[in-house]
Formats: sequence, C-alpha cells, structure tokens
Amino acid sequence: MEARNLIAAREMVVRGSWIVPTMNGNLRFEKPPLPTWLTAFVMKVTGNTYSEWIARIPVALVSVLFIFLIYYLVKTLTKNKKLSFICSLVSSTMFMLMKMGKENSWDMYPYIFAAGTVLFFLRGMEKEKLREYLAGGVFLALSLMSKGPVAVWGLLVPFVAAHMLTYGTDLYKRDWKKMLSAVFLGIFLAALWPVAVIMQHSDYFVQVMKKEQNTWGNSHTEGFFFYLDYFIYTGIWMFFCIAVIFKKWMDKRVVCKKSFKFIYIWNALIMLCLSVIAMKKKRYGIPIYMTSSIMVGYLVHYYVEKGRWSILKKSDRFLIRLQSILIAIVCLGAPGLLFIAKEDRYRRSNDFADYFCSCRNMAVESMER
Repeated sequence: MEARNLIAAREMVVRGSWIVPTMNGNLRFEKPPLPTWLTAFVMKVTGNTYSEWIARIPVALVSVLFIFLIYYLVKTLTKNKKLSFICSLVSSTMFMLMKMGKENSWDMYPYIFAAGTVLFFLRGMEKEKLREYLAGGVFLALSLMSKGPVAVWGLLVPFVAAHMLTYGTDLYKRDWKKMLSAVFLGIFLAALWPVAVIMQHSDYFVQVMKKEQNTWGNSHTEGFFFYLDYFIYTGIWMFFCIAVIFKKWMDKRVVCKKSFKFIYIWNALIMLCLSVIAMKKKRYGIPIYMTSSIMVGYLVHYYVEKGRWSILKKSDRFLIRLQSILIAIVCLGAPGLLFIAKEDRYRRSNDFADYFCSCRNMAVESMER
C-alpha cells in the first residue's frame, strides 16, 4: 500500500494529475486522494520524488497531531492536565501507533482526522459554539477524503453510542442542528473530489467502487475474534493493557470514573464494530490502540499520583514488576533488534528502490504510448 501511495504521489508531481490520480499511468480511484495529495505536496516542495524518508514526512506530522488531539480530548473530558499529558505520552509510545505512524499508508490518516472530529464535537457540547462543530465537520471531511467511511464506522459511530450511554442524550437533543450542520459540511467537502472524478470517468469510477465493495466482503476475511489479541501489539504497555480491561478493578484506581466509563465503552464498541467487518488486518485495529492508550494512561496516572511503592496493593506491585520485566527484556534485546532492523531496512530499501524504478519505467513507457 505504501509503495502504491508513493508512486501515485510521484505521478501527481511529474504529470500534474492532481485531480485524477494515476498509478503507472493507469487511473487510481481505489482510495480517496488526500494522503496522496499530502505526499505529493511534500515531494513538490522538496523537489525530491524518490526519497522514502521525505515521502513519509506527511504521516509523521499527522501522527504528531494525533498526540495533541489525545491531550486535548482527555483534557476536555476531565479538566485534568496531568492525566491528559500522561495519556498523550502513552499514546506516543504504543507500538502499533508508532509503527503505522512512520509508514505512509492510508490507515493512520482517517482515524487521526476522525479523532479531531471527536475532539471538536466534545468542545462543541461544552461551549455550545457552532464554530467548534464546524471545525469537527472539516476534520470529518479530511477523514472521509483519506479512506472513505472506514473511520466513521470504526471510530465515530462507537463514540456517539458510548457518549450517549454514558452522558445521556440531552446534549444531542440540544445541539442536533449544529451537529447536523457539521455532518453536512463534512460530507459536502468530501464529495467534491468524487463528483469531479465522476463527471470525467463515471463508468470506470463505478466499476472501481463495485470492485472495492467486493474486496471488503471477500478479501482478507478473518473470524469475529481476530482483534482480541490486540494487547500484544501495544508493545511495552502489554500487561497494563490487559489490566485495564477489568473495569471493577480499575474503578478503584481512576480519578474520573465517568470519563473512564465512557472510554471503556467506546473501546468495547470499537472492537465490536471492527469485528463485524469481514475484511480484517492488524493495522485496521488502529482505533483500538487509540482508546486503549487513554485507558492505560488512567492507570499510569494512578501510580504516578500514589508516588510511594509501600502504599500500593499487592496486585499493583505484581503488575508493575511484570511490566518492568517486560521493559527490561526489551531494553536488553534492543541492540540485537536494532542490528537486525538495520540489515532488514537496508535490504528493503534496495528492494523498494528496485520496485520504485521498475514502476517508474512502466509509467514512462505508458506515457510514451
């Protein structure tokens, strides 16, 4: 996916085909173009269309934006700056989020922009300002233009359901017109590109959409419980991630019980929504790691506030020891892993360069024809 994105971005710069993306000279409508636009913009500004490092700058910047979104999201919910900082710190060290945050695939973009929609909707409920909702609508448009309605189903729908279950429906009854205005704004802005493409290539666009629909139903199909091992991919937070699943145990350790209940339900509904989709990949579980990082942040905040080992319960001491052993193993194995990663990266860079050059030659031949 990353190679396809970078090739399409390079062709945008070389051929100037910004509205109608191509890959190797062929029309490329399988995914919305926002991530490709951002990548092509960086290539254009830097004057370099072949550097893997430069091509990954957009997703890195968007991932940094996500850390700030988590901070302000938790702060809006709890009014606790220290808790917000810890949650954003945890999210910045989640293995899967770090991994996807350095690969210029489409997956990080829609969910990060959807997190922006969540933040501004929460701010709109708090401040009763239309501009906050409209800002959320802009983020919704950015999410839709990154990978279609994937993040709407995987993050926003669970958010609305969890928020209603936790805080009731009064806020929605009060601000439904403002929310609807934001949704219409997001859909309108996101619809501009497909409308422009359909006007030029309607038959081919419809054909691609039918193919994508078939792919989502029949390709990479996995069982309902595919994402239940998500805690393995949280990296150093694995044992804390398992611990926060036990809500009754956590209720005795969180300072903002209602907000934690909301995040807990949100996380569970995300898992449910992603599990009912037939097509599954580990990287499609990105929203699970987003909400899980917040839940782990609540637990870390509890230990930071306690401050003294002697006043912790036995279960907490055991958990911290277990977590410390995991971190020690990772640290001791880091030199070997770095050496392996360096060798693997060198090999993959050569493979990537060969593949990139072959695709370039194919595109040149196609344009010559």
